[in-house]
Amino acid sequence: MASNALQYLITHFIDDNWHGIHEDANDASYAPYAPWWRYEAPADLHFCANPSAEEMRYLINVRAMATEISELLEHAIVYIKTTELDLHELLCFIREYECQRRKKVHRLEILSYLLCHGFRQVNVEPN
Repeated sequence: MASNALQYLITHFIDDNWHGIHEDANDASYAPYAPWWRYEAPADLHFCANPSAEEMRYLINVRAMATEISELLEHAIVYIKTTELDLHELLCFIREYECQRRKKVHRLEILSYLLCHGFRQVNVEPN
């Protein structure tokens, strides 16, 4: 089963990304879906943090797609530094950060950004 999951990730690596939703999701006869799930082709091809940040974790753990993952990690670092993350993107990056096979220096490079994005998401208010 794990090899099937790995093959799925490799097969669905399209335009240097994994997309959270695919064009066939617009066809209700294909499979049931939530009404807010609508596929719209991206205007430009850019890093898709949700789900790519998390998908990288699984592939790093099994040491698959090393060349592609190296390039994606570079895109991920630029993305987390320059984009306001939504909650789902933040969660994907947190899961990727938790990957024990990532070098400590790479994990530390994004830690301060994760903390800032997390703080913004929580909206801490003093009492």
